[in-house]
Amino acid sequence: MASAAPVMNGASSLSRNAVRPGVLADLLNAHRRLPGAAQVEVLFTNDEAEALRNGSAEISIMCNSAGTHGLDFIELGLEHPVALLPTGHRLATRSTLTVAELGGLDAYADTLAHQALDVIVDRALLGELVVVVGHSVLDRLGQAVVAVPVEDFPAAQLVLAWPAGTQHSARSRLIETAASWSRVRTGDRREPSLSAPAAAVS
Repeated sequence: MASAAPVMNGASSLSRNAVRPGVLADLLNAHRRLPGAAQVEVLFTNDEAEALRNGSAEISIMCNSAGTHGLDFIELGLEHPVALLPTGHRLATRSTLTVAELGGLDAYADTLAHQALDVIVDRALLGELVVVVGHSVLDRLGQAVVAVPVEDFPAAQLVLAWPAGTQHSARSRLIETAASWSRVRTGDRREPSLSAPAAAVS
């Protein structure tokens, strides 16, 4: 799944790829409602961790499976896997699917193409591509493409990540916003710890 990163220059730069539009929009809208919130520039990329490490972005929404070594992060929640199918497909009315069933389809791709979400959805509509994406794409599918849950495909843990041990005032406000937004989204009433470095995952 793809992602985005924010860039900050008094503002914040956020990197993300194209597959989690709902999470990005919700987080940025929550941040923009804060008095005096810094402007966030969004960088779309297929390698969020590298954007953080090379300085292209200050903070990134990404899956922790992408590798968070050398990064601090907070968890935003799970992205549940769904397969994109045209409405006329023989499997489109199923309540769930399995990876084995998807693997038997000629159009199935077990890795996500480095393409914009709109292109991926169009290819699914045309029957050229069957692919697993995160459930937050649902509000961008329209009526001609359906998303069927994939029961044995692991959910992806979304994180907001930034280079470990670095300070940036505008980024700190975005991190605080994300922590509060995530607690509301997941119903978690515990106070988040933003000062301690998050565990690195290789």
